Amino acid sequence: MQLPRFPLGRIALSLAVVVLCASACTSRGTDLPTATHGSEGGEELPTRTVAGATVPVLPLDDFVPDSRQQNEIDTAVYALANECMKAKGLSWPAPLPMLGNPHSPNERRYGISNKATAHDYGYQLPPSSGISRTQAQQRARAEQLRKTKMTPQATALYIGESGNGRKVDGHGGCRGRAQSRLHIAQKSGKLPIVDKSNLEAWQSTNHDKRTIAANASWSKCMKKFGYDYSDPFAAAGDRAWLPSDTPNYRKKPSGREVATALADIRCKRDVAYVRTWQAVETHYQRALISSRSQSLGAARSAWHRTLRLARAVNANHT
Repeated sequence: MQLPRFPLGRIALSLAVVVLCASACTSRGTDLPTATHGSEGGEELPTRTVAGATVPVLPLDDFVPDSRQQNEIDTAVYALANECMKAKGLSWPAPLPMLGNPHSPNERRYGISNKATAHDYGYQLPPSSGISRTQAQQRARAEQLRKTKMTPQATALYIGESGNGRKVDGHGGCRGRAQSRLHIAQKSGKLPIVDKSNLEAWQSTNHDKRTIAANASWSKCMKKFGYDYSDPFAAAGDRAWLPSDTPNYRKKPSGREVATALADIRCKRDVAYVRTWQAVETHYQRALISSRSQSLGAARSAWHRTLRLARAVNANHT
């Protein structure tokens, strides 16, 4: 799954949390074991190294698959769906294989924080770790070519809808049938419980007096370097460096963008920005997990079951 573009503000970021979770986000990664650092209250807050960056670990991360687990599930969905397509005389272009080590969405949960990435990409979302800019560009072109093979007829059969949104299959097409076999819940118009909890915790965090104070401290620090932004999300959403192409790592960032991103990271460090936000969000997430232990536990058990089924499917299709 592709990470969404960096949000333009607090409201957009709240929505991005939903997108991240719905897209098999909150990638915990498996580079190194969990490490810890102290919070303002003395509590040890967990972090993990993913794709060369230290990222915060949050309580709700445990309730969704990481990026590689989600890739296993997506691979199985494709395998089963393509069997269905072939039985009807059509096919669906295979997803491109995962390359490199995907970045964790948590790396930018509180804004940019990786100096190495900032040097090379400014505020842009980088490709997976271990992939060069040229390789990323080649992959983007390959994905565009893949999409050209999704004919209207094949798309209608695959997703069960025509181009104008008219349903042609009450089961969600071949993809829907594949998801049912893997016990993946179909979209119902309501946020899944994990996404709902994640969003609610984020909104509470965003309005907490401690994080509001952290924004003010960060903004004051940035002014010392000549930058006037209310918070890190405003800096990241500056229209001066909004991407004009897709994906946005095709173009090298300007010197001004890189300098701003590096100052942003320095100020976050100086005012303990990430640590404060993680501590506050951890508090709200834990409260929701406690009050929704049964429903959240059921959601975690469900994706564990899906992953076991997916691995069995993938083993039969190698």
